[in-house]
Amino acid sequence: MRFFAADAVWAAPAGVGRFEGAGAIRSLQEDWLGAFGEFMTEVEEAHEYGSGVTFVVCLMNGGLPGSTGSVHERLCFTTVWVDGLVTRVEVSNGDIDEARVAAEHLARERA
Repeated sequence: MRFFAADAVWAAPAGVGRFEGAGAIRSLQEDWLGAFGEFMTEVEEAHEYGSGVTFVVCLMNGGLPGSTGSVHERLCFTTVWVDGLVTRVEVSNGDIDEARVAAEHLARERA
């Protein structure tokens, strides 16, 4: 959590919500990761677009405790960095190309 600004915002897909502040983001991460017995993230794509904007596509795989079931989800993370700290994360589980274009546009707006 040392990479998050105190007032950082994590905007998750619909149904998950918006989390404001490093403490709220920490709680989200602890709750999310704590739901799995095993959890693995594979980075499929990563870009640094300049102006503090990065874009990452990850495939996440998690095993559920006490079950043979597992969860697989591909998520896109557009992250805004200011002075070495994350100030905003936009998470998308929709169209990867659309999320990538939005990240490129955001970088151009911030330039």
